[in-house]
Amino acid sequence: MSDDQPKATGTNKGQALAIVLCTLVVLVFSILQLDKIELKNDVENWLPESDPQAKILSWTREHFPRGDRIYITWDGSSLKDERIGAVAEAVEKVPGVTDVAIPQELFDRIKRAGIEDEEVYDRMTGLMIGPGEGAIEDRAIVLSAGIIPEDEEPETKDIIEGIREATISAGIPEEAMHLAGRRTVETELDKFVVEGIRNTKYPIWQMHKRSPTLLSILVSIFLGIILLRQFRLALLVLISMATAAIIATAMIPITGGSMNMVLVVMPPLLMTLTLSAAIHVANYWKHSATHGDKATAPFRARKDATVPCFLASATTAIGLASLMTSPLSPVRDFGFYSAIGCFASLFCALYLLPALITLIPVGNPRGTSTDSMLFSKLGRGIAHHAVPISLICLASFGLAVAGLQYFRTETKVIRYFPKDSRIVNDYHHIEDNLTGVIPVEVVVRFTPEVQEEIPFVNRIELVRNVEQSIRQHPDITGTLAMPDFLRKPEDWSLAYNARMRRLESAIHDGGDEDYEALITIADDSLVNQGKTLASAGDELWHITAQVYVMTDLNYVDLTEDLNKKVETVLADTGGSYFVTGTVPLFLRTQQAVLESLIKSFGLAFGIIGVLMMILLRSVGGGFLTMLPNLLPVGLVFGLVSWFGLVTDIGTMITASVALGIAVDGTLHLITWFRRSLDETHDDRAEAIAAAMGHCGPAMWQTSAVVSIGLLMLGFAKLLLISRFGWLMAALVFAALIADLIYLPSLICGPLGRWIVPSVKNGKEGEGEPGEDSNESPSESVEAHSSVA
Repeated sequence: MSDDQPKATGTNKGQALAIVLCTLVVLVFSILQLDKIELKNDVENWLPESDPQAKILSWTREHFPRGDRIYITWDGSSLKDERIGAVAEAVEKVPGVTDVAIPQELFDRIKRAGIEDEEVYDRMTGLMIGPGEGAIEDRAIVLSAGIIPEDEEPETKDIIEGIREATISAGIPEEAMHLAGRRTVETELDKFVVEGIRNTKYPIWQMHKRSPTLLSILVSIFLGIILLRQFRLALLVLISMATAAIIATAMIPITGGSMNMVLVVMPPLLMTLTLSAAIHVANYWKHSATHGDKATAPFRARKDATVPCFLASATTAIGLASLMTSPLSPVRDFGFYSAIGCFASLFCALYLLPALITLIPVGNPRGTSTDSMLFSKLGRGIAHHAVPISLICLASFGLAVAGLQYFRTETKVIRYFPKDSRIVNDYHHIEDNLTGVIPVEVVVRFTPEVQEEIPFVNRIELVRNVEQSIRQHPDITGTLAMPDFLRKPEDWSLAYNARMRRLESAIHDGGDEDYEALITIADDSLVNQGKTLASAGDELWHITAQVYVMTDLNYVDLTEDLNKKVETVLADTGGSYFVTGTVPLFLRTQQAVLESLIKSFGLAFGIIGVLMMILLRSVGGGFLTMLPNLLPVGLVFGLVSWFGLVTDIGTMITASVALGIAVDGTLHLITWFRRSLDETHDDRAEAIAAAMGHCGPAMWQTSAVVSIGLLMLGFAKLLLISRFGWLMAALVFAALIADLIYLPSLICGPLGRWIVPSVKNGKEGEGEPGEDSNESPSESVEAHSSVA
């Protein structure tokens, strides 16, 4: 026993008791906060208010107020369906519904302008009437129900449930009903997130369906018990991991945040990471109890584990904190709360677990010896074939990375649901038979000078031409603008012209109630990235076009096509325009996902790379050791791209998280290689064999706990959660391969001396993380072999 080893005194138990009691107080407080967690998935507010597209949309909504609407239709619906009136009347009585629009009302309003029936139906097609070549009265129809804002009572889920019940009461079978709309999707999203945590429709023995999140935790616990081989010790580890997850999750309501579809994966992620760290500390305790005083073993374990576990948590926290640079609020929240959770995990592993072991007898340590011959043999084999193995790894990396040219992001929330879900079927029915569900909006602008030059009736026709040009796009199902409610030029008369002059005056004098959602006068300016899109006094015309969301339509191409069409019509007229709405918002969000992935990963890579250079005291060595940590991300995301899979807002966070986790194994393998190199007198083959013999078992064990535990999330119905689970599992597994195959081949190859210089160039092993000069090499190595 070394001289600085803690003595077995009552003070140790007193400290342990104080730690447990303080943690208990925080834990109880945290548990009480969990009931205050709110689930919120507001897709339109993912981007910050300062984002250019979000700013444009917000300004447009101020000038053209547009409430949320729920679209209602059913199998066999048509204009001659006698139930339309009954459905509208029943739905309008639902609390939270403000109005119900039916096709006949839109028909009558357009008809009042003296337009022929056939022309009226043409203007309505793709909006409230489906396309078709048969009789108009046989075409499918859709009703539109306006609902109150989200921050008012009742809640959206209650409103939608009320709409369903009202529609059923009007004679529409539930299985024939189809609903759509942004708030419908968000409500279903909340439902699927909750079902990922607990779905009582399935029995307890179908845990993969009842609660993939709980299954992930249970599998991790089961693996921990097997690896620790002591039930009571495993129970204390379980308490530590649960405490860390609860404290981190409680920070959400404490800081005024809300749970979302990305944050829902944080608790199982933190629990698996805490379990991994706790297994390390437990193995440190086993070593200390076996080779020293059992009474002081918990404190000795904490002392020995502090530096390596802190470095492991720090690198993981850096990877997570880098996500806070994302413009997307769910990603920022995940990075913030998970980074906090990393240090809660560190506290529970380093302080709470040793304190619990001190106060609660766990018996004699078992399972302290590990058969490392296989890993030692693997290390020697790699050392003897270092160059070809390095080249194979590098070639595999290059081949995989070449697939990134096919990298795709996905931000359409409807695509996060399984294909057989009701919401997906509803959307397919509506888009196949009626209309595109999401809007793209074009605002045409005429400055006061242009208004003086071009008469009002001519401005109407300019806007009509813009609208008709947009409507001709094959991916636009229908459009709506003010000219739809007015005659065409061939139908003009003196009386009509006089009425248009009165209408123009009414609009400029404060607005016309019939057309306020279609035309208005700007009351302030809109400047975006130095370009003035609108100024006070400008006349603004609002055109809405319905677009498909269920197809593979490229919104970049669509936006470019619309720009060309509008520019062609408005060329040399003095009019200008800007495009906004849900489609540009989706497009901007897609770009933000890619930007977030690159920026956060690049930042984490840079910070961790500098940290490695400092720890290794070598710029070249630090750079080279980051290559094995880059390999898992390039390999997995490259293969994902080759197979045509998409990256969503949930999976993009995995790259930075995996980088932080991967560095842990790199740090410890290099640490023990440097130790072993000194002991083997510069024999790199034997040094890597010894290092892998010590680190390999713990590295694969902790990787198994994390990857297999998170893989269970793959059973979640919500694709965002399931993708996160299997992608994280793949990244952790790839990181293990990189640390056990690629890193040893680099160290033992020609570049190895850049990473770890020869002992002939100076004494190695001094001041390494977790090193205690008073331990014998064998004891020190055995203690640290638990750390991966």
